[in-house]
Amino acid sequence: MLTLTVFTFRLDFDEDRIRLLAASEDGRQRLAFWLTRRMTDNLLRNSQHWLTQQYAAAVNVPSHAQGDLYELYHDQARESFEQQQAMTRSKPVEQVEHTELLRRLDIQKGEDDQLKLLFFSGEEVDACSLMTVDYFHQWLHVLQQKSEEMGWSLTPPAVPQGSYSLQ
Repeated sequence: MLTLTVFTFRLDFDEDRIRLLAASEDGRQRLAFWLTRRMTDNLLRNSQHWLTQQYAAAVNVPSHAQGDLYELYHDQARESFEQQQAMTRSKPVEQVEHTELLRRLDIQKGEDDQLKLLFFSGEEVDACSLMTVDYFHQWLHVLQQKSEEMGWSLTPPAVPQGSYSLQ
């Protein structure tokens, strides 16, 4: 199975999609996936919920503060990404001839607190990627930026809140 480590997001206004270009560490193997507005919206919403459940709830953060903890982690990852971008420019993935429609992206918690992303254009896994939670937050941040550049006006994911009762 192809392991992806380098990602580039490109906008395609004609197709009204985001093109996710990805490559192996040595850059020899490349894949590209189309991200539709619907897929992007689902990915952003579900990732926030999943990350909150996996990490905030796992360290016994009260439910009413879990959204705040998610926002803190996400803001730290965003700042780290912006600092990295200011310091060094990574070479974008280029020249992928064929682009598949991304139909499913599974996220699993792996060893050493790594996340494993499984990319599907059909029934079988096309590729996987191992990344830290911080890197995944950065990945989501870039995806959110690109969706805003596309003018998609996706509703920001709701911050999970605890339930309240008044008596």
